[in-house]
Amino acid sequence: MIKTSFYAAAMSSSFLTDRCNNRIGCVILMPRFRMSKIGPYIIIALVVDGFVFARPRSAAAEQWLLEPVMQQQLKYDDNLLLSPGGNSAYGSISTPEIKLSRLGDQLQLVLDGQFRFSRYFNRSEFNSDDQFLYFNGTYLNSERSTFHLDANFKHDTSLNSDLNDSGKFLGKKIRVTSWNITPSWEYLLSELDTLDLAAGYNQVDYSSNQLTSYKNYFASSTFIHQISEISDVTATLDYQRFEPDDEENINTNTVGFLVGYRYHPTERLEIGAGVGANYTAAENSGNNDVGYRIKFNGKYQLNDQTNLTADFSHDREPSSDGVLVTRNRVKASASYRLDPLVTLSVSGTYYDNSDPLSVSGSSNNNNQEEDVQSYAFGPSIAWQFSQSWSLVGNYTYRHKVSGDDHEKAHSNAVFVTLKYSPVGFSWSE
Repeated sequence: MIKTSFYAAAMSSSFLTDRCNNRIGCVILMPRFRMSKIGPYIIIALVVDGFVFARPRSAAAEQWLLEPVMQQQLKYDDNLLLSPGGNSAYGSISTPEIKLSRLGDQLQLVLDGQFRFSRYFNRSEFNSDDQFLYFNGTYLNSERSTFHLDANFKHDTSLNSDLNDSGKFLGKKIRVTSWNITPSWEYLLSELDTLDLAAGYNQVDYSSNQLTSYKNYFASSTFIHQISEISDVTATLDYQRFEPDDEENINTNTVGFLVGYRYHPTERLEIGAGVGANYTAAENSGNNDVGYRIKFNGKYQLNDQTNLTADFSHDREPSSDGVLVTRNRVKASASYRLDPLVTLSVSGTYYDNSDPLSVSGSSNNNNQEEDVQSYAFGPSIAWQFSQSWSLVGNYTYRHKVSGDDHEKAHSNAVFVTLKYSPVGFSWSE
């Protein structure tokens, strides 16, 4: 059974990180409860603990791997805050990282910790110490049944985080703390059919009332049928509950579906697409809304040196404005390997809050938010000059149109990154 993670896509790009196995859809309703400040810590600790002690009863040796990484970056940005009239900043960003992996036939665990120290030589108010923790676990319960768990913690700032996708220009650095946990279960119904159930909790807290903190709950159910060796179809049902932390506190409940198709005729080409609809009901107000959703992704390897990727989504997403918004997202990249050690690439991202084909006017998007636009693109060159050392240089142009006053801002940034990845330490048990 060949399975694509595209159809189990998350309900928003800002909801789940690239470390999570993103999914949408479910008819399972999540309970309406408010978690305490230590709630996320307890849930992640209990579920991770369960994975660690769910050890397979096998006589085969299990492999452990410890991988340290050190990354040093020099950065210059002529408008670091990406705001009208913003000032330039240059500095140094040091990021030590350590990854611990357990590789077994039944149980696989990966714990990745990163610590980022940002120091700006001419703008000390932008200095920060950030922490990131990622966990991924997979347990093969039987030939048909597999459990997954993805969890992460991020202690970041608005200078680097894309969780504050709003139409506001920020005048200062804002601390962003986010939690995410996504357990899921994959069951092989037959040689051609797979059932995928998932649930999740996401919490985002901002240190300033300029942005609105929120909680997000979701559950999903996805059925995948393999038509042939080169194509699959999927059907997904989902539920999402969004709880903003503001004075109005207008909670929303969204149910939806998505039908998708994936085509992979060769190892070089893979295309996936999905269409569906959703219905959002806002508590304590009459702003109920019907919307549509579209997803597309594609990968194409032109030859041994050239790779192309593209992704597009039109869906409801949480926003730091304290509401769900309908957002279009586009990502595209191209890379070319000059030789075994040097790779050239160019990538770009774009998003806006427009909804030209809205079924009922997108009542969750007010007039200001509909004008939000942002895009970024730039080239990069990577040189792997030894087994453990690499050097990357890249340029990024960013542009944003605010939904508040239709103001515009842009920035030019240059990065040079030196990365050291020594051979890891491994042992068996």
